Amino acid sequence: ASISGNATSPKLGVLLRATPQWSVYGNYAHGFKAPNANQVNGFFENITAFYRTIPNPNLKPETSRNFELGARGRLDGVSLDVAAFTGRYKDFIEENRQVSGAGVPGNPTTFQTVNIGNVRISGFEIKGDVAWGRAAGGQWSSPFGYGQTRGKDTNTGRPVNSINPSRLNAGLKYDTASWTARMDVTHRAAKKASDIDNASAITPPATQFTTPAATTLDVSAQWRIRPDLRLNAGIYNLTDKKYWNWSDVRGLAATSTVADAYTQPGRYLRVSLVADF
Repeated sequence: ASISGNATSPKLGVLLRATPQWSVYGNYAHGFKAPNANQVNGFFENITAFYRTIPNPNLKPETSRNFELGARGRLDGVSLDVAAFTGRYKDFIEENRQVSGAGVPGNPTTFQTVNIGNVRISGFEIKGDVAWGRAAGGQWSSPFGYGQTRGKDTNTGRPVNSINPSRLNAGLKYDTASWTARMDVTHRAAKKASDIDNASAITPPATQFTTPAATTLDVSAQWRIRPDLRLNAGIYNLTDKKYWNWSDVRGLAATSTVADAYTQPGRYLRVSLVADF
């Protein structure tokens, strides 16, 4: 199947420099998002696990009206960005919604990308950096960030399942002219049952698997061999924490015996050499 659509997408931004250190801003944007080819025509089936993903040739493009208010501060040794946003979506595109089936032979669980008529998504984000000064020949700083988002189908009052739980990042960075080292802590909040629309995620009376909270630690470094050549190395999930990403387990029952197959990697090492041409 093929689809077509069009929209006018105006954007407007206003910035006020309230003081030399602080500025406030507001943004408005009209969004337009077309379904991709796999959502419209893709098909997948696992005949041994009794589930499938079917195409949706009737998908409509998604449109939205988005508002954002924020402030930026640049103080002595501290930079801070704070933003709050809200968006109203029409024909919101949600992937992997369960539309039928019981996960048994002859009646496989069926997932499909669908349009949700009206959705509201709101949230806020805080990010910044604290400069501690120079020591041991380099600059020390602490980057940080926290974000939280909520989504609701305004027609039914139910949560939108594609919204990820909140996440907190904080780190310690050491930077010199030739190399950088950093340690980063990431905390992923639990996905609460109250934030899940079970009816569109899994076949009742089963309930959706909820991801627990998890905190991971990463240590990484970069050596700038030449301006056009960089060596990166890192040990990720240093404490070998067992955790799940919410986007990977949507549609997985709380009683599943194979939930561990959906976990993220344990402790692992990654090395890369990056050359610019």
